[in-house]
Amino acid sequence: MQEEQEIISIHQCFSRIGGAFCTLVLVTVALQLVISYVVATVAPALMEENAYLWIASLAPMYCVGVPVCAVLLRRVPAAQPEGQRLGVRAFFKWLLIAICVMYAGSLLGNGLMSVAQWFGEVPMDSVSDTITSSSPLSNLIAVVLLAPVIEEVLFRKLLIDRTKQFGDVVAIVLSAIVFGLYHGNFYQFFYATGVGTVLAYLYCRTGRLRYSIAIHMFINFMGSIAAPYIFDHVFSGPDDPVRMALSVAYVGVLLLCTLAGAALLLNSRRSLYLAPGACPLPRGTRLFTVCTNGGMIAYFLAIIGLFYLNLMA
Repeated sequence: MQEEQEIISIHQCFSRIGGAFCTLVLVTVALQLVISYVVATVAPALMEENAYLWIASLAPMYCVGVPVCAVLLRRVPAAQPEGQRLGVRAFFKWLLIAICVMYAGSLLGNGLMSVAQWFGEVPMDSVSDTITSSSPLSNLIAVVLLAPVIEEVLFRKLLIDRTKQFGDVVAIVLSAIVFGLYHGNFYQFFYATGVGTVLAYLYCRTGRLRYSIAIHMFINFMGSIAAPYIFDHVFSGPDDPVRMALSVAYVGVLLLCTLAGAALLLNSRRSLYLAPGACPLPRGTRLFTVCTNGGMIAYFLAIIGLFYLNLMA
């Protein structure tokens, strides 16, 4: 009877977590649609402005969706992980690993969408298009500064603090998948899930958000500011020795970082430590316990709808 009550409470815990993130998706998307409809009706010219695109997409999430989700998550007991500080050398090791995982996931996502084009028309990567067409200042504020802080607080601290008691494997995998799915498209899902796994592991080991926030900021800086600048000012333009040298240097640095990250990840795999947690879920029951509850099912259904909306956009 006691074991049955414990299982029910654990199911309720994950159901509340899933329900909180389902609410985040539904509230955010609903407000985005309402804002788009109002602006299209009242001032359609604004819809072509980059500032509007960022405000209409991020304000509903950051100003309403995230606070509501955070309030709902507070119904689940939490405990911050205890860990050790990360040295400079270890920090750069995990930064390189995150870069490697990011590019591997990006290749997988873009490759999947390229294959999908053989079977019919697929939407372009709207996030990349928005970043490319936006000013560096807009990208700096929205993508490099705001997004990493808010997303790490939500998908790492608030989520992992409530799931680490069930073991690091459950906490890390759930944090990474919920984070990856929330991006709502296949272009970003794989690299977001991969990088989310690295950041979740770091938070579990250190108990400090500053490391995951710093790496998240660097990753977003590379994709939203460094890469567009390089493509606009180095790869695009007349051929000359200087541009060619810079192009080769840029690609070479990225390749070296990716290879170094892969080597460091392989070398570190045996030293990875995954704590069992105060209330570990037995192997073979983790997937069933985490996913077969109303809240998580509702979240997955909301995510399917989000992916569908983005595919139809």
